[in-house]
Amino acid sequence: MVRIVASPRMASLTSLHLGGRALALATFESAADLETLPEAADRIGGRVAMLGGGTNILAADGELPVVLVRCGMDEAPAVIGEDGGLRLVRVGAGVKLPRLLVWCMKHGLSGLEGMAGVPGDVGGAVAGNAGAHGMDMGTVLRSVDVFSPDRGFRTLGREDVRCEYRFFGLRDGGKPWFAISGIVLALRPAEPEAIRTALRDNIERKLRVQPVRSWSAGCVFKNPPEGTSAGKLLDEAGFRGKRLGGMCFSEIHANFLVNEGKGSADAALDPFGAERRMGTVWDPIADGSEIVGILSSSKRNNRRPARNSYTSPQRRAPSSGGGSFFAHVKSALSWTLGLGLGAALLVGLGVGGLQLHRMATTSEFFAIKRVEIRGTTHFSREEVLKAANLQSGVNSLTVNIADVEQGLRDNPWVLSVAVKRRLPDAFEIRIRERIPAFWMLKDGVLYYADNRGQIIAPVNVGNFLSLPTLEILPGGEELLPQMDELSRAFQAAHLPVNMASVSLFRVSAAKGFEVFIENRNLVLCIAAEDWDANLRRLSLVLSDLARRGELKTAREVWAADGNVWVVEPENV
Repeated sequence: MVRIVASPRMASLTSLHLGGRALALATFESAADLETLPEAADRIGGRVAMLGGGTNILAADGELPVVLVRCGMDEAPAVIGEDGGLRLVRVGAGVKLPRLLVWCMKHGLSGLEGMAGVPGDVGGAVAGNAGAHGMDMGTVLRSVDVFSPDRGFRTLGREDVRCEYRFFGLRDGGKPWFAISGIVLALRPAEPEAIRTALRDNIERKLRVQPVRSWSAGCVFKNPPEGTSAGKLLDEAGFRGKRLGGMCFSEIHANFLVNEGKGSADAALDPFGAERRMGTVWDPIADGSEIVGILSSSKRNNRRPARNSYTSPQRRAPSSGGGSFFAHVKSALSWTLGLGLGAALLVGLGVGGLQLHRMATTSEFFAIKRVEIRGTTHFSREEVLKAANLQSGVNSLTVNIADVEQGLRDNPWVLSVAVKRRLPDAFEIRIRERIPAFWMLKDGVLYYADNRGQIIAPVNVGNFLSLPTLEILPGGEELLPQMDELSRAFQAAHLPVNMASVSLFRVSAAKGFEVFIENRNLVLCIAAEDWDANLRRLSLVLSDLARRGELKTAREVWAADGNVWVVEPENV
């Protein structure tokens, strides 16, 4: 049965944490589900759009006329055969990529080490032909199971698909859409320790040169074909650290567009034009001709970008070529036409229109009398009004909604905000706050962090909450995307221990997830690979121990590789 969630927020489904509401999210968990999916999508209406882990998606704001389709087929990886010394590994498209990498390491299968630190689902990695460190998914892909409304189910070999630089497609098409349900990879045997070392080295390098802990969708622009990296060109052009509307080009890697917690899709989609409309100066390009090639190319394809997507800036710095003259003529002509049009409009409005506007914006009838605030927990009404700069008695028609929303987004607790003007004299403010789940120590400062390990704000007396501490050990960074889902699963599991007594939550590549229960001096360990099945096994064992009165003697319970171990004090 296809699971359908109505009106999902794209901001909660993407690593950029941006985007409005889609019509629905449909998740299929079997081949039979896929066969019913076209009818369900037609019933809902809108365009079908495939969604993997949401780590390479920039979704627009507002209401989106799309039905999101996500693969829930998380068939665990398994060796199904050999071919020319290579092991053929089958894996469900819904399996998390980090989980697959850990499995490959444990089973001594090499070929995917370059994907270390790359988030998302396996199916999404194939659909985008993700890659790093000189490899991509196309280099190890042997076959792929796909479904399309016009062709049904097919298993396509490597020769039946196109795998190019950051591109994947079916040679015979898949109209109007196609879904990936399973993949077969060809991997070579290797020593597990060598694989572990390569994974660790690649992750450590990513941590040094990429903002992997930030809200981003990875590199924004494709590298030009000449071999120069887009990040290098952006850096040389002065984009590193440039900010607009809560979005910025990372100070660590210029080709990473980062949501600093207050961004919007509008700011992400049109940074150059928006900046100029705001009346500020942002013209980092010294020689626009050098960077046009990458700014006019998205990661998906090389077609001309749609309106409001990343394009070359509206204005380039002068150059010595003949084109500079025509650019100045065009600019002057645009100003002349603009002034002429403005004058004509003023004449058309007449004195009466101007007088009406003046009366409306000074009338006490529109003076602010009521502001309705919803969704706040961590800051007071007075703090909201101060940040919004909404003062009683101010004419509501003179208030800039965008300025109000930006003032509220500056608060680190605010995840999203929507402000509506209720004429004649009221405003409605809806705030969605970030929810603290942990304490996290960073650079000697104690912070609140959310379920994904993202820092919110420093802990202080005014906002004190008693929470467990989150500790991230080497290799644990790649597991952070699973934290939110794991935390919810922990709460829903109804374990026979008091979860309010959790003092420490540790994440590492070696042990996966460790939960320290303070009042019992107990540690619960869950291996990251197949963690949901491990959690179920852990729950069964803990319940059995509690029933027999033996839980009080346990000091460590560890679920991994399909087994559960119980460690008692005398065995430590």
